[in-house]
Amino acid sequence: MRALVTGGAGFIGSHIVDSLLLKGYEVRILDVLAGPVHRGGRKPAYLSGEAELIIGDVRDKDAVLRAIDGVDVIFHEAAEQGYMQNYSKFFHVNSVGTALLFEAIAEKRQDVRKIVIASSQAVYGEGRYFCAEHGNFSPMPREIQHLEQGRWEHVCPVCGRAMGSIKAEEAFINPNTQYAVSKYTQEMIGFNLGRRHNIPVVCLRYSIVLGKRQSFYNMYTGILRSFAVQLMLGQAPVIFEDGRMQRDYIHVDDVAEANMCVLESAGADFKAFNVGSGISTDVLSFYSEVAGCMGSGLKPVMNGEFRVGDVRHIVSSPSGLQRLGWSFSRSVHDMVSDYIEYLNKAERVDDCFALAMKEMKEKTIIMKSMQ
Repeated sequence: MRALVTGGAGFIGSHIVDSLLLKGYEVRILDVLAGPVHRGGRKPAYLSGEAELIIGDVRDKDAVLRAIDGVDVIFHEAAEQGYMQNYSKFFHVNSVGTALLFEAIAEKRQDVRKIVIASSQAVYGEGRYFCAEHGNFSPMPREIQHLEQGRWEHVCPVCGRAMGSIKAEEAFINPNTQYAVSKYTQEMIGFNLGRRHNIPVVCLRYSIVLGKRQSFYNMYTGILRSFAVQLMLGQAPVIFEDGRMQRDYIHVDDVAEANMCVLESAGADFKAFNVGSGISTDVLSFYSEVAGCMGSGLKPVMNGEFRVGDVRHIVSSPSGLQRLGWSFSRSVHDMVSDYIEYLNKAERVDDCFALAMKEMKEKTIIMKSMQ
């Protein structure tokens, strides 16, 4: 059996590669080795020499045709992500890249047994909230003028009181950023063309994935790398808003196991699943875990800055995937300690944070409240 992993040289993809090799698969990788994840376009040292590497873009039909040749299963991990204003690139890489994958399969008449597509928790947008008196609501993104006033929480549109968040279930979709829309269109493209060509498709909506191999250089996203790298460099990390945002973290090894679970389960076909812990952790508590693991007493910088496009709270229910037999087993402490061990082995870690912050402020991606 031969598997293709697009984006297989990256953080999550490389762990899927390792899992497939352990199961006896022949593995091929299609990866463009793009920066800032792969500095200088270099092949990462952690990548297994047992896997064949094709350096190419998922938007390049010739590269995709070469990559799919003779493969039985495909894990489509390649993606454009982040907060930058790369609106068209989100769709070119995520949506068009997914459509091109199916186009190449159809043209080559490739007999593919299953495709697993990496989606995102972002498809839930702001998620769902409840007011004890007035019921459930699906809010739109928080208004910038409210954030500029330091009004962080979603409030009931009837009584104005702060609402509680509800864990995201697969049936509810409300993408409201261009990245989120591009990930949801990946799902729709996958399910539609998968049925047309009789290829079972599964979409996995990842929560915030953490662990070793996450790049040290992309400071535009990634809470763990941002905190850990800055602390290593003796800098006080920035925490946006009031640090009370609730998030759901999942270990990359648990994510790789989720991919293996749906690969082997016919009950997963043509369905989407959350891949998260379902455990709510606020950002301040997460920072305390990172600082504690690194033995740092530095206090974070909290000056009212906020990132446009951030949701206030989002935690996903993993119950659907658990019914297939998957379960997560690693804690936030495991995620943090694994990454710090990986970071400590790095030969060189540059300060990329200041430049990223400067660019995001110039583009009004990061703004500051007036309170």
